[in-house]
Amino acid sequence: MERPKSGGSYGSAAFLGLEVLEEREVPSISIRIDYSLDSPANGGTGFFTTHPAARQVMEQVAYEMGQRIDARLAAISPSGNNTWTATVYHPGTGSLYSIANLRVPADTIIVYVGGRSIPGAEAGFGGYGGYSWSGSASWGQLLATRQWSGFSLWGGSIAFDSSRNWYFGLDPSALPADQL
Repeated sequence: MERPKSGGSYGSAAFLGLEVLEEREVPSISIRIDYSLDSPANGGTGFFTTHPAARQVMEQVAYEMGQRIDARLAAISPSGNNTWTATVYHPGTGSLYSIANLRVPADTIIVYVGGRSIPGAEAGFGGYGGYSWSGSASWGQLLATRQWSGFSLWGGSIAFDSSRNWYFGLDPSALPADQL
């Protein structure tokens, strides 16, 4: 057998060394954008129906932000005496809105989005949702933490001022001077 030459090859053939690596998880969450409250049938203005490019940007931003959040969140699955009501500010009306026994998958945050005319200088409003619950203490603890240390949330809402001239692109260098 010929002796190895420099570089770990025998003659003109090179050998590739492989090794088994340990399994690695890259924790991330899914931010699910919910447009149901933007529908005129649900009190919304249809902002994201009128502006489909805005929907594409929201989906991309949700994906990118979810990849940056290192968490494992338990599912919220009401059953029996363990019930809850999620509350958000309705993005189409600004009023408090309740969703009884909302099911939230594991590692998921739900964000309700929509548009409405917002008076004043604000271009939008957003924030995390609240909740009320009844049932066992462990159910209340799950809702409060989603089995994560510290503060956790199920979701929230974002309202965009539909009277503004919005830029629906992902490249900030292409933002026209007359758009937000």
